[in-house]
Amino acid sequence: MDIDISHREKTAVSLAVGMKMAMAQKRPTVRKVSVTGTPTEQVGPAAILSEGVVKKQAKVSAGARIRPHVVTDAPIIPRIRPPVVVEAPVGAFPVSGVNIAAVERKDSITPLDFLPPPLPPTPSPVLSHKQPNGTSIPRHGSMQLSNGPHHQHQHPSPTPPPLRFSFAVTPPSVASDWQPTLSLDLISPGSNPSTLKIREVFPQQDLQPIFHLEKQYMIRASLPRSFYMVMAQHNIRHCCVFDFPVGDKWWGDLSGMRKSAYIDFTAENSQVQWELHLKPSRDRTNIFGYLCKHDDIVNVIRNQKYNLLKARRLPLVLDLDDTLVRLVGNERSRYVSEVDAAKVPARIRRLKDGRQVVLTEYVEEFLEWAAKFYEISVCSLGEQSYVDMVADVLDPLRTRIRGTRYSAPITAAIVSGTQQPPAPPKDLLSLYAYCVVSKPANDGLPEVGNGFTLPLILDDLTQMWPPDQHDNVIVVKERKNSPVWTVNLFPMVQHVLGAVHQEFFRAYDVW
Repeated sequence: MDIDISHREKTAVSLAVGMKMAMAQKRPTVRKVSVTGTPTEQVGPAAILSEGVVKKQAKVSAGARIRPHVVTDAPIIPRIRPPVVVEAPVGAFPVSGVNIAAVERKDSITPLDFLPPPLPPTPSPVLSHKQPNGTSIPRHGSMQLSNGPHHQHQHPSPTPPPLRFSFAVTPPSVASDWQPTLSLDLISPGSNPSTLKIREVFPQQDLQPIFHLEKQYMIRASLPRSFYMVMAQHNIRHCCVFDFPVGDKWWGDLSGMRKSAYIDFTAENSQVQWELHLKPSRDRTNIFGYLCKHDDIVNVIRNQKYNLLKARRLPLVLDLDDTLVRLVGNERSRYVSEVDAAKVPARIRRLKDGRQVVLTEYVEEFLEWAAKFYEISVCSLGEQSYVDMVADVLDPLRTRIRGTRYSAPITAAIVSGTQQPPAPPKDLLSLYAYCVVSKPANDGLPEVGNGFTLPLILDDLTQMWPPDQHDNVIVVKERKNSPVWTVNLFPMVQHVLGAVHQEFFRAYDVW
């Protein structure tokens, strides 16, 4: 049928309008993270949250909004940046089926025995993994290790059935011959699998399910020491002990860095995710196994974060050496000479091993003030005994430093001994397990406190921390022209921390 020019133009216009409307209907809806206001300049010592009104879609953050600051005698003028969404660390611990409402109702950290029942499992973005050849590995169950290339006419030998075992009722001797082989393909491709030999099994009445003791497993991830600290704080007992694989470099490094690893564990006739966490001893003689539900340990970790926010506190890590204290000695590097120390006798403290330290001016008053707004942890490259001794003189009643006493020299030695580029020895992941946990955004909005968005660090050296944590560091420097070493904790650092705390919870309440 012929159409005259006027009708043809009308038809073309109608088609164009119709296509535009159809495309608009098919276009996916995107929820934007919106923050009113624009970047501004503000005179002062702190880079705090944006002055604009933070709507519900905006990420609430403390640490991730802070560029490295140098606190000196004179105020500095930092640049205020609008809030940005920070992704969780790579390889983060997956979270699925967490009862968030139950977590937020608790006034204190809930023991595992009294945790509310988890919600039905929901898909997690990291529940499946890729092998080096590109094939997927299921999150649950064990994996059969390949003995060679797969041929079309090759029939695999039948796999023997797994050993059925209950830690509550089965005699421990039944598992005496269990020797699981653990593949490292997910976290260290090309590494040889490890075979662990069971040494001892401990009956536990709270582990009633019948578990399948498989021949082969896949190590899902290596976890920082903060995960083991969570289990220790909540009295999760080890249910088995393996012999340490002598000569195995991967397990040796894991022990030196005080990390742990975990494998999926299968319970009979159950959809519950169980995990066996493997923690090598520091003397490299044992590997302890801790069996727990995935949702239980995730709820405990998230409880730590929400209880902290409910108490209106933020996590704060204080470096010890050259920030809070300095050793007395006549060596040339970073010591206060005995002559100079004699000028400030009121600031000298003697450690249990006989050594002396000089305290920063007003450090005790600073800790007393900061403990009202922050949960304080301390860290050092010194040995653990040194960290404990210094913390004892700074807080003899243990009312100020309520967080972790973190020592990092072994980690530094292990990392420097590898062929990889040397990594900074200090790490927030070793202090806070909730920095590792990632939660899928069911509603398109990030969770408060994901990744490194909560902790703040007070240190004199930024390079002691990984680059992705530099935004969390407030750098302090020695006061110039001072007759004896000291740092300006009052009023400069106090003003920075006070402003960050105030602005964070103002935005948090709005969110």
